[in-house]
Amino acid sequence: MRLLRRVLLPALATAGAVLYVQKVHRFRDPVRFSPDEAGVVLSPSDGAVSFVRRVDLGRIENFDPEISTLVDAPIKRQDGWLIGVVMRPLDVHYTYQPIAGTVRHIHHRAGDTEAIAAQKLLGLVLRQPTDLLESSGTANNERYSYTVQSDLGDITVTQVSLRSALQPLTFVEEGQSARAGNKASFLPNGGLILVHLPALVAPQVEVGQEVRGGETVLGRRSS
Repeated sequence: MRLLRRVLLPALATAGAVLYVQKVHRFRDPVRFSPDEAGVVLSPSDGAVSFVRRVDLGRIENFDPEISTLVDAPIKRQDGWLIGVVMRPLDVHYTYQPIAGTVRHIHHRAGDTEAIAAQKLLGLVLRQPTDLLESSGTANNERYSYTVQSDLGDITVTQVSLRSALQPLTFVEEGQSARAGNKASFLPNGGLILVHLPALVAPQVEVGQEVRGGETVLGRRSS
């Protein structure tokens, strides 16, 4: 009886919790209400802001690769910002259109599935600020990207795998009219969401901040 209470029951509870997260929790689809505000870019996903970096002439602040190779989009020698949002296991796994416009430059690149370091993974689980830009997997792992041509300029969203295959279920097509807050994809295994903002848009979030896809204002037109 003591063995049942000390070992078997906790093991069954843990297995049940893991099964619930994998089979039920990650498939939830909450109703989202996007702000009716002009000149803003919404967060494409739930999660925590991992980094906010300036981009000067196509180069990311304190980072070597050009941004065009990181986000898989034809961005050359452009200024702007790169924001990373980490979608964690317990976050909603849908992504959302960040702004209204026309979908362009869809690209799915196969790549490695290099797991992030255990220390960084623990930080994510504990909801601590974790900068994943320096992780080699951010540049080398599988990714799916698309660009929305909008009144604010081109907004590029890139979804990068973290510890397992990305396996994106996508709802966008080349030439499609995007509407801010509409679903863009479902990522069963989560991932790192990269958002490139043009120079006309100023970031409205900071590292460690919790964001909600389709609701949180990620960037706003500069005055």
